Amino acid sequence: FCNEIPVGNIRSSFVLNQQEIREKGQPAKLDILWVVDDSPSMCQEQQSLASSFKTFLSTFKKYTAIDMQLAVTTTNVCVKEKPHIRGKFVYQPADDSTISPECVEKRVLPCLKRRDGTDDCPTRPELKNLDPQNWVCEDKPAKFLYSCDKPAEYGTDPHEGDVLFVVNSMCRYKCNKETAPASCGDTFGATPACDDACKSGTFDAAKCPAPGTAGCGYVADTSWACFKKCESYLHDATKCEQVCKAADCYGACTYAGDPASGNAGANFPKQDFLCTLACDDSYECDARCIAEFGKPTYRCLYPGGDNTRAGCLLPPATQYCPPKATGPKVLTKGDPACCVTRPDDPEFATRCRDGVADGSVTCTWFKAWQDGKWGGDPGWKEMDPLAVYDSVFELIFSCMATVGSGQLASPCGNQEQGLEAAWKALDPSGENAAQAKAFHRPDAYLLIVIVSDEEDCSSDDGAVKAESYGTCGCLPDHNGCKADGTCGHAPGPLIPPEEYVNRFKSLKPDPAMVVFATINGDVVADTPTSPVPEGQEDKIRERYYDCKCLPQATAYSPLTYACLSAQGKADLGNRYMRVARGFGPEYGQTSNICDDRGLAPSLENIAELVIPLLTSICLPRPIAEDEVIEVYKIDGEGNRTLQVPSTATEKHDFRVTQLSVCGTYEDVEPGDRLDNTIIFEQPLEFDDQVEFNYRAKTFHGQ
Repeated sequence: FCNEIPVGNIRSSFVLNQQEIREKGQPAKLDILWVVDDSPSMCQEQQSLASSFKTFLSTFKKYTAIDMQLAVTTTNVCVKEKPHIRGKFVYQPADDSTISPECVEKRVLPCLKRRDGTDDCPTRPELKNLDPQNWVCEDKPAKFLYSCDKPAEYGTDPHEGDVLFVVNSMCRYKCNKETAPASCGDTFGATPACDDACKSGTFDAAKCPAPGTAGCGYVADTSWACFKKCESYLHDATKCEQVCKAADCYGACTYAGDPASGNAGANFPKQDFLCTLACDDSYECDARCIAEFGKPTYRCLYPGGDNTRAGCLLPPATQYCPPKATGPKVLTKGDPACCVTRPDDPEFATRCRDGVADGSVTCTWFKAWQDGKWGGDPGWKEMDPLAVYDSVFELIFSCMATVGSGQLASPCGNQEQGLEAAWKALDPSGENAAQAKAFHRPDAYLLIVIVSDEEDCSSDDGAVKAESYGTCGCLPDHNGCKADGTCGHAPGPLIPPEEYVNRFKSLKPDPAMVVFATINGDVVADTPTSPVPEGQEDKIRERYYDCKCLPQATAYSPLTYACLSAQGKADLGNRYMRVARGFGPEYGQTSNICDDRGLAPSLENIAELVIPLLTSICLPRPIAEDEVIEVYKIDGEGNRTLQVPSTATEKHDFRVTQLSVCGTYEDVEPGDRLDNTIIFEQPLEFDDQVEFNYRAKTFHGQ
């Protein structure tokens, strides 16, 4: 029948309950570009990035399934007319031959050489527990010894107050590979294999201390039986018995007792070093453990054969990487069975390409490992195949991220252009357009991560002169603004950070699908480098620019650094931080590379920034003008909790926003909110359920 009395908006007169049960369905898609600084000062940070990637992945796995695609480029852009990377995706796992002598272990500490040639490194209190007799001072000329505030032991400086100590002398660990090959490992951290050996029961328990104790000398004494050594290292009990019974143990092991015969008839041909360990009781036990228990090891480096420069170096853990090759499909050599065209994704096969790691590449190398066409990590033989599959992906990233320290060998030297490198890698209309178009997936979030210990120096080709590379933070950008935040200067050579914010956001139709994170240098108060109290970080930053940009000190101001940690020293990366701030706290993040814990905490924070976006929930219809939405979380034990919405000023449990991944509404009415997505500030667990209720405002709270 016809009612002559209008009932008004029916949505205001009832409550609609909608329940969303989160299940492991289609994995969320995430494309990640890593821009890694390839300067010599980044050796430890690259190692930390590679070893911490497992933490990054584990954080994602806790909350959501993910279809991740990775690519890596370096900050080395250079000018177009010279050999260059310029944003190209790279797969160039560094090895011993590509690691700079600058990567030997050092501690940046005040030190001076005495007239008799000795120095004070062995007396430094910071080194008293680290084999002090083997530390030597590498000092700068007197005028370069400090470039900012000066520690008291070196006298007074003109600046009032001690805000930023910048000492450019350093203590380097000098090792001797002939007489003490294990000293590096004892000093900088023994391989976990030593602890594993003790746990295995192979060694005398009395020689094994509590778990986690440093050093390997406790593993066994020098009378360790030849047979046990040989069997542990060479894994053949029958041959080892023959070797150890022979009058010439080493000869039977390597040359069958007759050096003139080469390796013919030898029990273990081409295993000279392992045979030495098995047959020579005088060989140090800690050297045996550190050198030969299957883990990456510190080694003694003699740059240019100069014994006076001998130092300790940890080679990159890239010995098990998929092989480098020329031509296309560097990462997909092997069985191509996984790189097939899928009907639902015609570009799937296209993504099996040079320099990109994704599920298809992982599958290809996993299958190659299963089929015996690629050796991989020997430790995988004892692992569950599913765990091996994850390990293959982790290894491939480690190989990609360890880009080495070849920047200084490039024609452009040490100009850092992380922002420009990211843009050149991803610009669909730029010089790497084909690469960018193949990498972008329309329905995937894009995460850009830059890892650098120096300031960004992104500019037009050739606009910055070589003498200014070390002080780019002092140069103005096109708008006349400097990294310290001051503006009004004459326009300079650098591209404004805000321009990169707009460029990166333009890579997606919905800017909310682009996330930016940077791990760069920043000051740390209340430390030996900056003894001022916490809360005065701006004072330290101001002093940093005073020292870095001092015109009359151009020779030594580039040596000024903002922070110092076990990972090394770093410049203030304000231009990177300005880009992160331009994305806002929900889509941008900055972490300090000066962290004694390494990069794992930073990677975990980046994952937690992205996960809420990947676990967002689409709303089924618009929110009417006269409605509110209530959200409940039901955990795995059935506890039902009302969630509190975020406001413009406070972050609570969830926020309602508009994202293109959730599409558009067809039933929009005048006054309706177009927000279509719920994003939880704290990621949901897999067994959580979500219930959301559309309620008329008049009924809300009743």
